[in-house]
Amino acid sequence: MEANGKNTLLINGMHVHIMPSKKFKTNTVEVKFQTKVDRETITRLALLPTVLRRGCSAYPTKAAIQERLDDLYGAAIGIGGWKSGTSHILNFQMDMANEKFIPNENTLAADVFAFLNEMIFHPNVHNGAFDEAVVKQEKETLRRHLEAMKDNKMSYANVRLIDEMAKGEVYAIHGQGYAEDLQAINGQNLYEAYEQVVNSARVDVFITGDFNPTVMEETIRTSLVGLSERNAVELHDEMTIFEDFKSVSAVKEVIEHEDIQQAKLHIGYRTHTNLSKADCVPMLVGSMLLGGYMGSLLFMNVREKHSLAYYVSASLDAFSDKLFIYSGIAGENYEKTMQIVDEQIIALQTGEFSDNALEEAKSLLINDLKGSQDSAIGLIDDVYKQILTGTSKSSIDYIEEVAAVDKAAVMQAASKLEKDTIFFLTNKEAN
Repeated sequence: MEANGKNTLLINGMHVHIMPSKKFKTNTVEVKFQTKVDRETITRLALLPTVLRRGCSAYPTKAAIQERLDDLYGAAIGIGGWKSGTSHILNFQMDMANEKFIPNENTLAADVFAFLNEMIFHPNVHNGAFDEAVVKQEKETLRRHLEAMKDNKMSYANVRLIDEMAKGEVYAIHGQGYAEDLQAINGQNLYEAYEQVVNSARVDVFITGDFNPTVMEETIRTSLVGLSERNAVELHDEMTIFEDFKSVSAVKEVIEHEDIQQAKLHIGYRTHTNLSKADCVPMLVGSMLLGGYMGSLLFMNVREKHSLAYYVSASLDAFSDKLFIYSGIAGENYEKTMQIVDEQIIALQTGEFSDNALEEAKSLLINDLKGSQDSAIGLIDDVYKQILTGTSKSSIDYIEEVAAVDKAAVMQAASKLEKDTIFFLTNKEAN
């Protein structure tokens, strides 16, 4: 099934991707709602999945939902949401048995899609509002989660680095929401946010497993009918997940002090590439060489050779123009650690790494890409990534591109790296 080609079906206002595969004994379905990230609504969108999980009109309690799932031969449902670039994705996932392996059963897929239709399109709402008691409980759960993130100093440093580095960008909007927004959320305005998503999002439906595609198409057409009156929303240019690249005028250094034993030194770089660009794959290989595994430049030099870090790694966000380095150090080692980190960036740019290290980094990436093809969720994610990025490259294509990357390509991609922001969280007594 092609992500953007003629094989994509438009059914009941949704883009439906039927992906038959004999790899799996069970069938997996995902329904994804893509909307633009907005600071005004992000906390409501973060809260929405947990409220929807609490019940729908037909199955108004967790117990009623579980009883129905048990009737559906132990089917499982998951509801979640996250940011991908400038988009927010609300996701419904179900795993179900394959009726081919159940004697005298030929309606399970239809029953599962009908259940999913209820969970998505008929929430437990009265007088235009979600139940206030449920909303209050889930608000408190989200509040505790946000507080726990702040108490986790590694997570806190990640958030603060992005806050400072991406000021004015959609990237800086917290996908988990904001504690200060929770008080104003109630059952009514949360339902309004839900309606906005359902009525305006681009919707993609994926089903993979061992089944007859023609029969599955008709099952979806007759059972997943929540958007049957709506025209399909196309992925317009304004919904692209990519933001414009930013140049660095001056490196920002942000230092905060707290009563902590282990300092956090997190650094953000501009890559001037993303998945829409040809040099993103060499940059991905470069990020693996830099800090993606135990034999990487950062690990071997910052941690092993100089014993400066409790942990150190690098991570590329291929949906954005950003690469991050994370490390936990002793506060007094700030200057020395920065010097060694800078040296590893230069080593990457000048090709001061061995051919063996390059091949190991490529091999690890290829294994990850191959592994994504071994699960139903991985196959779905592969196709959805093509939709979000507007490309036609599958994981198989990326495997071939990674295998072809040479030292010169890594050096060329790494030459575009610009240090943007340093965030250092250290002890109050540290200099």
